[in-house]
Amino acid sequence: KRRQGFIGSQQQQHQLLVRGANNNEQQPSTTGRQLNDDFSIISSDGKWRVRKIQKNDPKEIQRVVSLQADGFHTGHPVPLIDGFLKTSFKAEVLSEMQKKLKYNPEDKFISLIVEANEDSMPESSNNGSTGVLGVVEVSYIDEKEVLSSLDPGTPGVVYIASMTVSEQVRRKGAAKALLEGAIAVTKAWNEDICVLHVYQDNTPAIHLYHACGFETIFADAAWWARVAVRPRLLMKKT
Repeated sequence: KRRQGFIGSQQQQHQLLVRGANNNEQQPSTTGRQLNDDFSIISSDGKWRVRKIQKNDPKEIQRVVSLQADGFHTGHPVPLIDGFLKTSFKAEVLSEMQKKLKYNPEDKFISLIVEANEDSMPESSNNGSTGVLGVVEVSYIDEKEVLSSLDPGTPGVVYIASMTVSEQVRRKGAAKALLEGAIAVTKAWNEDICVLHVYQDNTPAIHLYHACGFETIFADAAWWARVAVRPRLLMKKT
């Protein structure tokens, strides 16, 4: 499913966005750990509400895909080419999101969104901070690349990926709220460990993950940057 022409960070992010979407058949539930339809949490600062995406709401899915495309598209210096590449990227992300939501049971894949908790932020209706403001994807995976950094015999692990928030709410706690939601899913699935990747040059995100109890367990070699691939850290929370 890898589209030719993706290089560096966008190629890596493309792999995350289509993770788990490579099979056009309904995947079986392995544990039966389904989350309640009304699953949601209020962030620790009380400002945000994190809940499951509404699978049957095309407008909400489109908003999520737009956020991901805006957050992860690598710009091209030529505007006409950049517009074409972003439109193509967005269409592919939408297609793969629809597959992941359709074919994966909820003990293998969950997409969470964050929105303002209007009970504590009544002014949000006046500053534009309404509706879906961010997204994170939570999966249960058994990929050797990740499991090789965990204890021997670990059968699988909760993997947090593709987290992005609207520019208007960055550095305001929305990303932390999404991370708290992903950790809540980990606990609801009765799992003890969750992991994520982060680019080594993304200092604000690394600080956030450390503050939320994540530790680095593997680091890509720095020379990866010489071949147009941003090196990453693999971080774990127990």
